[in-house]
This record gives sequence, structure tokens and C-alpha cells, in this order.
Amino acid sequence: MEMAIRTNPSYTTAHENLGDVYAKLASQAYGKALQLDSSNAAVAPKLALIRELFNPAAAKGQRPTTAATLPATPATTGNVPSAPAVTKPAPSLPDTPVAKAPPTLPATVTNNKPAAVPAAAPAPVASSTPASAAAPAAPAPAKPAPAESNSNANAQKDVENAVRNWAKAWAARDVKGYLAAYGKDFATPSGTSRAAWEDERRQRITSKSKISVKLENLNISVNGNKATAKFRQDYKANELAVSSRKSLDLVKAGDRWVIVRESVN
Repeated sequence: MEMAIRTNPSYTTAHENLGDVYAKLASQAYGKALQLDSSNAAVAPKLALIRELFNPAAAKGQRPTTAATLPATPATTGNVPSAPAVTKPAPSLPDTPVAKAPPTLPATVTNNKPAAVPAAAPAPVASSTPASAAAPAAPAPAKPAPAESNSNANAQKDVENAVRNWAKAWAARDVKGYLAAYGKDFATPSGTSRAAWEDERRQRITSKSKISVKLENLNISVNGNKATAKFRQDYKANELAVSSRKSLDLVKAGDRWVIVRESVN
């Protein structure tokens, strides 16, 4: 859906569906938060509002007021990682009392001196430290984005720069820069020769005292070494003002993107 929105920013249904997906993910996240901490009073109203979006008739009058009255949290989908289980600490064992040593009988007296009585060793005391909780499992590392996505994004940026430089040269009445934006395989209108077409464009551009070219809603798609740019063009020259939808087909020639076809819708 994000690709559909980038392709057509005015696609209302794609925006609506993307909002539904985000709202559903928010509902699952709030539900999981309450499952982990039912005393969090700030989460319950948010969860109720999200559910009311999808089922306003059922949610009316049933908005939970405390975490204790919340309905069961919906099961998370496979796209949302579940929180690691924490092992409850083992109950503390009571301290074992020290066993009393039995009374020691007096040793036989020799030379009227009593024998030394050894001290009784204390009994071992059971530790009252609770068992340590099990460490939560480390989440799986996120997979790096494929290099192809970065390459496509860079290509789209290069195409956009080529189109905007073409419009900038046109508005500046820079005939050389304007004609350089077209490739050697450019399909001229009505099949005229390249030389005749360039002469006609040069005369039209230089005859104007002032030119303004503005591009709006620029939408670019790239497929390998080919690209298409669609946009609304607002053109003004002297007393002339024209607004139209235009489409440019481009190919990559070396390290540059050049125009090979131009059409007006």
C-alpha cells in the first residue's frame, strides 16, 4: 500500500487501507501492553477507542474503565514478536534453625586439669535467596533491507533530478542544456528529423522574453535502465499560459538519464 501511495499520492483507498492496518497494529500492541501490565490505566482508554473505530455499535457503552474489566487481548499475528516468557522466581525456603550441640560429658581428669572441650560446629543454613529469573530470549536481529530497494530509490532520485534539470534549463531559456536532456534515440513528434525538431524548439524558446515551467505531482517509476516520469506541467511564456498532464520516457545512457519520448495527455 505504501508503494501504491508513492505511485499515486491521491489514491484515497490506499490511504484508508493503510490507516486500517496501522490501527489494527495499535490495537494489538495496546492489548499486549495490558496483558503484561493490567494496572496500566493509560492503555485501556486507547484500546477502547481503537476497537470503537472497527465496531462502533459493539463498543458503545462498553468502554473499559479499568484494566481489570478489559476483554481478552486479541492474539498477535506472526508479524508482531511475542514478549519473552519470564520464569517466576522460586519461593524462598525458610532458614533452617541451627541444631543445638548435645551436652558434652566431662573428660577424665588427669592431674586435676579438665580436658579441653571442642566447640560444636554449626549446622549448615539453607539459603533464602530466590532462584534467579530466566533471562528473556534475545529478539531475532532484523533482516537488512535488500540492496535492490536502495538501488531503486537511488535511481528514482537520479531520474527526478534529470527531469527537474530539464525543466530548469527550459525556464532559463538555456537551449543547449534543454536539448542535451534528450537522448540520441528521442522520438520526435510526427517523425520529423532531429535537426528540424531542434531548430523548431530553439526558435520557440529564444523568441520568448520570459518562460516559467513548474512541475507538480511528479510520479516516477523505474524498471532497470528505463523509467517513466508523469506530472502536471504549468507552462507560462509571455501572454501564454498552459496547464497539462505530461509523460516522459527516459533511459539510462552511461551515468545520465535522457528523454527518449515525450507525450502530453
